[in-house]
Amino acid sequence: MNLKNKIKVKILGYKATSESYITYLRKIGVQVGEDVVLYRPLNTTIDVQNPHLLEIGNHVMMTGPVTILTHDYSWSVLKRKYGEINFSFSFHQYHIRCTYGTRCCP
Repeated sequence: MNLKNKIKVKILGYKATSESYITYLRKIGVQVGEDVVLYRPLNTTIDVQNPHLLEIGNHVMMTGPVTILTHDYSWSVLKRKYGEINFSFSFHQYHIRCTYGTRCCP
């Protein structure tokens, strides 16, 4: 990482550059492949509530703003109908050689 990017990371945090955001995601347990690029990392939102449920493959490009969620509202619907829900399972995989565009919420 060059000096300019190091300064950006110090000021803006891990979302300052694509490289620093991907490093952060790997550190918390998201499986991120090779040659992944986040073109607008400040405008990219990746839900890290369940990092073990997210896998981003090789050669994936994401322009911004992009939002990736590892949860949805369906549990609230089930909980309202059946009471307490004691389990959770969902796996999100973003495939090899894909591009996700502006305002995408895959």
